[in-house]
Amino acid sequence: MLGSYAYSEIGLRSNGRAVVRSTTAGDPDPNNNNRTFTDLTWDAESSPQELHPDMHAVVFDPNNPNIAFIGSDGGVVRTDGTFVDISSECDSRPIGVASMATCHRLLSAVPGKLFNINKNLSTLQFQSASINPLNPTGEIMGGTQDNGTWHYVGSSRTWYQTIYGDGGQSGFDSANQGAMFNEFTGSATDSNFRDGLETAWVVVSGPLANSGEVAPFYSAIVQDPVVSGTRFFGMNHIWRTLDNGGDQAYLEANCPEFTTSFAQPNCGDWVPLGTTALTDPALGTRAGGAVIAVARSSNDSSTLWAATNPGRVFISSNANAVPEGSVSFTRLDALSGASPGRFVSGIYVDPGNSNHAWISYSGYSFATPTTPGHVFDVLFDPVAGTATWTNIDPANGISGGGDLPVTSIVHDDKTGICTRPPISG
Repeated sequence: MLGSYAYSEIGLRSNGRAVVRSTTAGDPDPNNNNRTFTDLTWDAESSPQELHPDMHAVVFDPNNPNIAFIGSDGGVVRTDGTFVDISSECDSRPIGVASMATCHRLLSAVPGKLFNINKNLSTLQFQSASINPLNPTGEIMGGTQDNGTWHYVGSSRTWYQTIYGDGGQSGFDSANQGAMFNEFTGSATDSNFRDGLETAWVVVSGPLANSGEVAPFYSAIVQDPVVSGTRFFGMNHIWRTLDNGGDQAYLEANCPEFTTSFAQPNCGDWVPLGTTALTDPALGTRAGGAVIAVARSSNDSSTLWAATNPGRVFISSNANAVPEGSVSFTRLDALSGASPGRFVSGIYVDPGNSNHAWISYSGYSFATPTTPGHVFDVLFDPVAGTATWTNIDPANGISGGGDLPVTSIVHDDKTGICTRPPISG
């Protein structure tokens, strides 16, 4: 067995080919010289069950090679051991002659039934979490890749899926109890003004999607911790909205998530900050990529920190300025020879001094031997126009004493301790 999910083929020349199966080790059929792989992505039920796109493992029942257990981001699925020819379904698909032959072959032996065997199996892996500042002990959201964004509202045992799809970052408005956002991938993001009601999500990503700018798989997006309604989104520029993506009444009437493209131009009111993209070659070295970290202080409505994946680090002291083009940025990594040219994985701004932050780096110092380190204490002096970068990685043993990537960072403002995720492996 093998496979690679082919989104462009779903319902056309194949059912996706997430997993394909051959009974001849992939060799051509000696009778007709055709490959013998068939598509296991959908079963033969009238309402087909299907495999999750992201596969991780396949094992066979040692007593029956027709039964396979398939592990993915969606958990574990088992085939029933039977195969059904549903190739007649190809005949109504709008595909050419060559694709029609491929479709008939791939659908000639699909699983009779796929069984989801995830009952009582916890398979969700959160890759982000956000806490409602107005209810810090009672409301949390978190994103899970391909398995949606989940919402906790006080029950110690129950979370509910507030929105489907890829779950990226999420966040809550600093003053409007019912307003929040989710993120899918790239430039796709929604707002919700009704306490996370599943049917109330509205598309607000139109200007982002139509900008032509580069967006990471999960883009850097943060809700302003001080100014209600303000939200920042990183691509080539940092983009800003001042009203959680747009007028609530208009968005709910014209941009409902379930029937609207994330690229609908009139859904959202984001505007780019500054006159030059933070990734622009005009700003010197480490050009390209996208903004992958944006951070604000909870005690300062003017200062914003940001970084790009090639390692540029910026600070703005007027991030709330209007018009948007008047917002200015100072590049901090260029002010120090200690700053690594590697992926910035996290920024935490000191709430006591918004010109001070802790910054973490992914990658290995081996790749940047003249600028080693994974965690830095960075202090900007706006009067002198200087920045002091202090490598605190080896001094505090933050990365376990070895050359290991750090994936995020947070500072305990009560104890003064910086924390990163535990090193494994």
